[in-house]
Amino acid sequence: WHLASRGFTVLPDNSWMDSGAMYDCISLLNVLDRCDKPIDLLYQVKEHLTPGTGRLLLAVVLPFKPWVEDGTRWVQPSQRITLNGYSFEDHVVSLITDVLQPAGFTVISWTKVPYL
Repeated sequence: WHLASRGFTVLPDNSWMDSGAMYDCISLLNVLDRCDKPIDLLYQVKEHLTPGTGRLLLAVVLPFKPWVEDGTRWVQPSQRITLNGYSFEDHVVSLITDVLQPAGFTVISWTKVPYL
């Protein structure tokens, strides 16, 4: 409600995908590792960003360990993102080159913050 009170349009759940609208910014904060089809989601986000100026604000927990809640169970997602390497840095490089760039994204900035 803080964003809405400042004039931002905040949409619930997945209604943005069916709206046909274009957005200046879409945020996925700790979503890719809890999404059943994360690659499809990235492509859908790309389709709805304003061409040339639209931005994806992405937060990803690394090391990447995807699990999806299915009722009362946790299961593997039906669409897998596999990050190569062993270190944090390896996973960052793999996320960018193997996932984000093929989906049409260019990384402008990256930062590492503690997961609280």
